[in-house]
Amino acid sequence: MRRAFVVLGAVLGMTACSDPVDPSHIFKPIIPIPEPPVAPATFVLEGTVRGDEGVYLAGASVKLVDERQRIRETSSNDSGYFRFTEVAGAVRLVVARDGYLPASFNVLVSGNRNVFLMLQRAVVANATEIQEGVLQEFSITAADAPCDPQGWDATALCKRLKFVAPRSGMLTVEVTWGGLPTELDILLLEGGGRWLAYSTGQFPTVKATGYVLATAEYEVRVHSYYSPQTFFLKATIPP
Repeated sequence: MRRAFVVLGAVLGMTACSDPVDPSHIFKPIIPIPEPPVAPATFVLEGTVRGDEGVYLAGASVKLVDERQRIRETSSNDSGYFRFTEVAGAVRLVVARDGYLPASFNVLVSGNRNVFLMLQRAVVANATEIQEGVLQEFSITAADAPCDPQGWDATALCKRLKFVAPRSGMLTVEVTWGGLPTELDILLLEGGGRWLAYSTGQFPTVKATGYVLATAEYEVRVHSYYSPQTFFLKATIPP
């Protein structure tokens, strides 16, 4: 019996003196292998640029501005066609071409898109011509569509007129009207579409003044904001 106790004590002593067992050496944690990042989906944005007279516009500058204000640019081909790849989200297309008014279009790209973009001529080829120094009567009717369907004047009926400067000088266009105090205003545009002057004044007379060059072609727009309206217009350049 005494020997048995001695052996048992030796075994207990050996157990007490041994280092504790670290369970992490036996059960190592499983570390998941990360999946490779998934690239965000992108799409193709393509389209066609046409003028308001129905022709396809070659050589139009088309800029794409994304949500981070990064800009990419291309040009339309002979068929007015353009194309961007790797596009996603809300973007803005800014389109310009000589002889037409620049315009911008907001497009949401959540799949492949094909868009149709129309530019207005800076000066309408068949517009009625204003005679310098002559008081002329015009009417804005319900058939006169807005000249700026994407912008501030999107709901205003608009009469588009043409003026060819007989000489260089300061042009003043004055518009008067009667009847209801409908709000009218005038916008003068150069042939390339750049704003030349905007009207001042209020019912019943507004006027716009800007410097013009001899033989150059300009567009005069008269907007009516609330209803059709008949008005009188006189364009003068002091001698």
